[in-house]
Amino acid sequence: MQETPAAQQAFEDYWSLGDGRSFARLLEEYRGRSERGEEVPTIREGTIAEWSTQHGWQERCKQRIVEEAERTREELRKRAAKFREVVTTGIEADVRRYIERLSREGENVLAQTAKDLDAMVKLYYALAEQPLADRHEHTGAGGGRIEVSWFEAVAEVCADEQETADGEEDGA
Repeated sequence: MQETPAAQQAFEDYWSLGDGRSFARLLEEYRGRSERGEEVPTIREGTIAEWSTQHGWQERCKQRIVEEAERTREELRKRAAKFREVVTTGIEADVRRYIERLSREGENVLAQTAKDLDAMVKLYYALAEQPLADRHEHTGAGGGRIEVSWFEAVAEVCADEQETADGEEDGA
């Protein structure tokens, strides 16, 4: 059965009542409007119930709720992606400054320790949705600690980046 304009309007009014919607509330709204001389689709409870059954109001409400939830999730995904990009760009810039300053030693940086840098790198990759590899413990000679010179490794990376940058400037 084709839904009449009155039944369509009644459904939209029913939907607009929000989470607390009910036939009784819709009927109360319509009767109040009717008493003020406004035109309403109906003032009969039986008509509202009949339209609801014939035109699947409850299922339509469920579908709209699902659609609204998906739109909200999509908007949040887009918003989170934009924010993630801003934060990751900031982290990238700070890590570059940190690495440069480490090579000069003695200057203040946001990440004061390797632990701070580690936390920033983990945050960066989490925000960039690039999971880090599973953690594996390695041991040095005789099962002891592996000795790594952090500053030498960072200086080497900085030197490589500087050489790359210098090469690009020369070629430009």
